[in-house]
Amino acid sequence: MPLSWGITLKPFDKIIGSIHFVNIVEYYLAEIGYILNPEHWGFGYMHEALGACLHYGFYVVGLGRVRAKVEIDNIRSIKLLERNGFKKEALIEEADYGGRVEDIYYYSLTV
Repeated sequence: MPLSWGITLKPFDKIIGSIHFVNIVEYYLAEIGYILNPEHWGFGYMHEALGACLHYGFYVVGLGRVRAKVEIDNIRSIKLLERNGFKKEALIEEADYGGRVEDIYYYSLTV
């Protein structure tokens, strides 16, 4: 069962993005995904949302490892993951990435 949240700006009641855990395995391992409206990039919103989501996953759900997949040319997302402590684990060439064939990196973070 995925865990999903909308990202909003205070005090507005408008969703500008989302963040979610998917592929949760025995409440130990999960994959994280996120998306943000491009007009809100560069303000730190996703950094804040990712930090809150990771805290919830590790300390409330009890996850031990969180993984993320990212296209190799998505520099913003790579920097976001690395700023939050994720480590690059692997390069997967010609992977299924949302119904497209892409080269992707796998990143992971443990408690």
